[in-house]
Amino acid sequence: MQAMKTIRCKIWKATRAKQAALEEEYDNLQLYLQTGVDDGLYSANKQQADRYFKKIKKGKQYPYLIEKGFNQSREKGY
Repeated sequence: MQAMKTIRCKIWKATRAKQAALEEEYDNLQLYLQTGVDDGLYSANKQQADRYFKKIKKGKQYPYLIEKGFNQSREKGY
């Protein structure tokens, strides 16, 4: 049995540019998962989507996955 850990977090005081970039990447991820069309999706997110989301239900929105390295670098303050 494999254990999973879900972390919920918020982005505080995101600039308009950062918010727009995150929303665009999220929309690109949803498009890729639903249709298989890669419309500028970041390659790491595409690889994670292929790895983690095996069964895709039409119309369902899936979470945006953040890499472990990103979390560690934020915790250390880099």
